[in-house]
Amino acid sequence: MKKITKLSYAVAVAAILGTSCNKLDEFNPSNTTGDAIWATPEGFTTLVNGAYRDIHTLYGTEPGLSLGEVGTDLWIGNGGNVPNPYYTYAGLVPSHGTLSETWRNLWNGINMCNTGIANVDKAGFIDQKEKAIRLAELHFMRALYYYHLVEQWGGVMLRTEPTTEPKYTAERSNPEAFYDLMISDLLFAKENLPKDWGADAAKSEYGRASKKSAAGLLARVYLTRASYSTGGDAAAWYTKAKDAALDVINNYIAYGCELYKTPADLWNPNNNKLNKESLFSVTYSVTNVTWSYNSTNGNRMYKWFATKYNGYPGLTMDIKYGHDGDQKAMPTWHLLDLFDETKDARYDATFQEKWFANVKSYPWKATDTSAFLKNWADVNGKTVDTLSLAMHITKGVIGSSEDKRKIPYVTFDRNDTYDNPVPGTPAKLNSDPLKRKFFVFMKKFLDNTRPLATTSGGWNDVFAIRFAEMYFIAAEAFHKLGDNASAATYINVIRDRAKKPGATDFLIDASKVNMDFILDERAREFCGEQLRFYDLKRVFRGEDFANYIKTYNPDITVVTKYHRLRPVPQAEMDALLNSAEFKQTEGYN
Repeated sequence: MKKITKLSYAVAVAAILGTSCNKLDEFNPSNTTGDAIWATPEGFTTLVNGAYRDIHTLYGTEPGLSLGEVGTDLWIGNGGNVPNPYYTYAGLVPSHGTLSETWRNLWNGINMCNTGIANVDKAGFIDQKEKAIRLAELHFMRALYYYHLVEQWGGVMLRTEPTTEPKYTAERSNPEAFYDLMISDLLFAKENLPKDWGADAAKSEYGRASKKSAAGLLARVYLTRASYSTGGDAAAWYTKAKDAALDVINNYIAYGCELYKTPADLWNPNNNKLNKESLFSVTYSVTNVTWSYNSTNGNRMYKWFATKYNGYPGLTMDIKYGHDGDQKAMPTWHLLDLFDETKDARYDATFQEKWFANVKSYPWKATDTSAFLKNWADVNGKTVDTLSLAMHITKGVIGSSEDKRKIPYVTFDRNDTYDNPVPGTPAKLNSDPLKRKFFVFMKKFLDNTRPLATTSGGWNDVFAIRFAEMYFIAAEAFHKLGDNASAATYINVIRDRAKKPGATDFLIDASKVNMDFILDERAREFCGEQLRFYDLKRVFRGEDFANYIKTYNPDITVVTKYHRLRPVPQAEMDALLNSAEFKQTEGYN
């Protein structure tokens, strides 16, 4: 088999995409160079590899963060370069660049898959199993691209044939039609993809879709499809979602996946590559920049949640604490308050509250005290010694304002960062420009593989689908089917993994299960993983979507019901001759 890590995207994409057309930002995949390359199984594999290319523009990149995670109850935009239309919805208009970029990339990926599916019979495959595997990869990737497209933009155009010339008109399809196609794609992929790609997967085929990838995405797709239905029809879809999730759970050995024993094991940087809990990873590589696609920036998720620490007393930028020069998202008080850190090991595995000095002993200066709310008379003559505590930012309470002023290291607690943060009650970010710079660091994505502390791009893989999600899909489906006892059973598998040694009263019974609890539990498990927007959109309709966000993230004030969908990029609307019939997404005219 052609090795995915050895192929050049530049060659594959140049051959496959051909010339750009000027309507709908799509491409012409039909050209003699491409036809010649695809005429052999090895050449056709370059097309399949190209189908993975554009998914890297959605995972580990700013568009993925902007469209999949923020603008929800969990995150506040806080930094020097935050795209506010996605964090607050203020100024979210059809002409915004991230929308156009993501729309284009998703359609590029879909068109690549459609091109391969339409041309597989021309590739000269003698080995029919290999042909089915390559076709299954294309069907999986098309389903993944379409999942993001329909959940972001709703019922836009649905295409199963390659675009070979500019299209000046378009027709909308109902979201249900997208799901019919995705389900068909994933059933085929599940049937034909391999369990794994062989013993040398870490060096060659690692990063391709496998049987567990299709099974996991199928469960997610069934659950989301159920949210478009009511009554008995919805029950049928929830039953499919439950059965699909249980298929992965009950047959995890056959699928080749398992839960790590602790949350710390899951997020241990040493377990990032070939992570056994990941059902599908979007892979990056420092040694093979062609497969990483974004060769200059790589996966940058690790730095967008970072707290500024470089230059503070006793601290300088290093690989251990990460690049802190591009903050974008900080946790809401609601997110931090969801965790009982005395019982839930996910808090320590997810967040960092303490930084220890990594430079030689640092004496406090008079100029430091005003910047860090210290009293010079109390810290004069004090030093921050190497390896001693240099900065403590906590969701807890350290002491009174006067107490904190005397502590000889940087100290901020919840009362500094948020206004009136009472447990169980939402709180806004403190309006003081000084205090709002200091927040608890979401460290899940720390990347210690970068060659230098100042290197911006990272090389961690992104876990696009995790085995743990299957337990929550099963739980939500059971809940919707009226079986809260079974829902609690599957939630408790993950809570038992998260339970700190000696913790009591941490597992739940059926009386605790409702959608609010399921959303809270999903936040504890998946915060930061580009799922939250999709979760809220799946669960809430109409103004309930906006009201939930405004309740738990009071820093978002302008979100409304139509923000459940994104506007079609204005350039695309302008290119359509039937734009009046096609219509812009409701609310964005």
